[in-house]
Amino acid sequence: MARVWDVLRRNFRARFLYDHLLYWGIYKEQAQNAVVLLLWLEMAMGMPSDIIGDAAVLRDYNRLGRVVMEADAVMRFVHDGTPLTESVAAVPAIAELCASHRYPGLVDYSFFRFHRGLVSRGIRCIRAGVAAVVFDETYQVLRSRYWAGLLGDAMPPPLAAAAAVTVTAELEDFRSVFVSFSNGFPVSKRAIYDFFSRENIGPDYIERITTETDVLEGETPKHGLVVFYCKDGMEDAMRCKTRRLFRIDRVVMTAHRYE
Repeated sequence: MARVWDVLRRNFRARFLYDHLLYWGIYKEQAQNAVVLLLWLEMAMGMPSDIIGDAAVLRDYNRLGRVVMEADAVMRFVHDGTPLTESVAAVPAIAELCASHRYPGLVDYSFFRFHRGLVSRGIRCIRAGVAAVVFDETYQVLRSRYWAGLLGDAMPPPLAAAAAVTVTAELEDFRSVFVSFSNGFPVSKRAIYDFFSRENIGPDYIERITTETDVLEGETPKHGLVVFYCKDGMEDAMRCKTRRLFRIDRVVMTAHRYE
């Protein structure tokens, strides 16, 4: 759960990015899709806020347009299953933004395909909370005038209302851990379960483990999800960290908690 006000104070760059995209002539719907997807990557996955900051300072229209095109395609895929075209299937621009912040290999098309339901739920939360404020023109004018000291000390009611809004996700999502494997070296569900059992995180904690089975031709499974019965079990497995690396049968598995 994250308070919208806290998120916006920490990262007003979401609005800066939105204005930046509109300035470059990006259609409003596509610009909003790009901002929402990057917000989800930051907030839900605990990624550094520099992802939006890096996108907001891009001056190369080709690179910026690539990020928007990929984000728009991913959002349509998540919403109604519209398949990604070959030109954006690898989502290289989005993957590059994430990889530049120590998350190489985690975010790609197969990630969004495998976690489609979870991503869809998270995006709905973003749209209902943070995005509703980021894209509200009246709110943005009030915010600018209030921060400039033009409205006195009393916070205007619309700003106070935004401060009280919260963004929530499904309970199950908050006790889930993304796992990814090196391309070409998948790990079985049994091996993951046995590993956590040896770590003293066994049947009392793990509700289920799913791994990628529907892969594109020429690819191997590289994504999975571990759902714990309770958040405490997830915290124990992750040692209260956002990201951990595990070695299972000589294969490195990256685990990343859902924030």
